[in-house]
Amino acid sequence: MSIQAVTRGYELVDEQKGVDAMAGALSEEPCIGFDLECASGLHHYEKRVCLIQLASPGASYIIDALAGLDLSPLRKMLEDPAVEIVMHDADFDMRSLDRDFGWRPRNIFDTLIAARLCGHRQFGLSSMLEQHFGVKGSKRFQRADWTIRPLPEAMLEYAACDVRYLIELRDRLDAELKRLGRADWAAVRFAEREMLRFEPDTRPLFARVKGARDSCDSRALAVLNELAELREEISKSLDLPPFRVISDEALIDLAVKPPRDVEDVKRRRGMHPHCRQRAAGEIVAAVKRGQAGRGLSWPSSPGKRKRTFQSADMMEVIKSWRAKVAAEHDLEPDLILSMRSIKELARGVSLEEVMRQEASASWGKGGIKESLARLLGDCRSRR
Repeated sequence: MSIQAVTRGYELVDEQKGVDAMAGALSEEPCIGFDLECASGLHHYEKRVCLIQLASPGASYIIDALAGLDLSPLRKMLEDPAVEIVMHDADFDMRSLDRDFGWRPRNIFDTLIAARLCGHRQFGLSSMLEQHFGVKGSKRFQRADWTIRPLPEAMLEYAACDVRYLIELRDRLDAELKRLGRADWAAVRFAEREMLRFEPDTRPLFARVKGARDSCDSRALAVLNELAELREEISKSLDLPPFRVISDEALIDLAVKPPRDVEDVKRRRGMHPHCRQRAAGEIVAAVKRGQAGRGLSWPSSPGKRKRTFQSADMMEVIKSWRAKVAAEHDLEPDLILSMRSIKELARGVSLEEVMRQEASASWGKGGIKESLARLLGDCRSRR
């Protein structure tokens, strides 16, 4: 089927002519709701986009991203600066699109950011839909396997609901932002979303094992790294996430208390049956390679700055100011100033440099930068 109309209000696109028809239907829309459903790493080894949901004021579409379709018409829409793309919490979607397709959507309106800047404390999409439209969200499929085909209608309806109301929600939040005088502030935050990119984890495998830092010496880390590499190979071959092949706790146990032989491996817990049976010998061999090699040390954080003195008193003063300003505007403190900025100001970085990273500096009506400048000036004059 190309576009399959479904009685509950969405159209399933799983053939190429359906992509072309959808692109034609959306070609004149100035605003498009957008969402993704992905294989999240709970069910399979590889994380990948499984569904792409789009909505206009009059229609909702679900694209099967695993159907081998040419999605270039969709990329053209998403990267067109004349088309506003409405997402709820764009961070995950932007990184996923970059990872799988190299797409860079533009002109984003993030309803989560908008809701927070409007002072909402319940800003999850389910909460927002219930508050504004009386639609009770469901968490039934949050941990579902989106790679299965065919997808049950209930899962498709769940996916469609995530975009069906996005444009109307955007309009309500935009009006609220303008009433509060925070539209410019939001625009800076939205523009930041455009710069999000997928960042692969470049740490050695042993450093990704939870609990390894506190449990392993340099020799155990060498063994752990060999085991972690083997776990990746097995996970990929079985198409299972690594934690379902050997748990982190079991991996550390094997590194700290190395098995003597295959029979010892078979007695260990926290492993997939494949590891106790077919791969038991490989586990013993990996342990021996780690014991024979050089010990490893924990890597330093990439891009970590050289430690400099931070004034604890100054940090507390700025945090108190931030809490007061946030309360005055009925906002959460991190929207006023991030902890990173507080630390930089406390160690002497200039206000101009710090505020270049803060979207709140663009909110002229709030006077954030001016108020902070007065605070820092008062602190210096008392020294």
